[in-house]
Amino acid sequence: MTTRALIFVDLAGSTRLYEQLGDQQALRVVQQALGRFCQTVIEHRGSVIKTMGDGLFAAFKEASDAVQACRSMQQQLKLSSTGPHPLKLRAGIHWGSVLTDPQGDLFGDAVNVSARLCDFAQPGQLLISNDLQERLPDHLPAEHAPRAAGETRAAVEIDVDLLDVEQVDEALGERCGGGVG
Repeated sequence: MTTRALIFVDLAGSTRLYEQLGDQQALRVVQQALGRFCQTVIEHRGSVIKTMGDGLFAAFKEASDAVQACRSMQQQLKLSSTGPHPLKLRAGIHWGSVLTDPQGDLFGDAVNVSARLCDFAQPGQLLISNDLQERLPDHLPAEHAPRAAGETRAAVEIDVDLLDVEQVDEALGERCGGGVG
């Protein structure tokens, strides 16, 4: 087992994009965004595990690299996505132990937690777990520093919310009318 910072990202607004632009043009827009995201992961010393539709799963050895990669992806969307319904990034980042299969895919509870954080994030939000936050450097600039759940300070490029796994499970249970499992 190894430990990694795991990110799941999703393009919020892609369904509407397909409705507005049609399948072929929307697919090109989504593929271009995912191509830029894959390059961003590599530039921040990460590994793309896989892309899935309008989303991406990646792993990093350093927590700060994962956060900076997500911030860069968000900025890319902000600059390139225009029109009445721009695309926004929804992301979840967690730190934990993973198993690797022979094809390079990652498995384990940490993968599930990262995916659940992404599912819970609102468009334009990056949700991080306490496990990841504890590994971020103290010198992270104040406007990008994680904050405790419930605080509502706007960040320059993205909202950065800090939720622990229990809070996410409780919130998802309330939001979905049942437990998470």
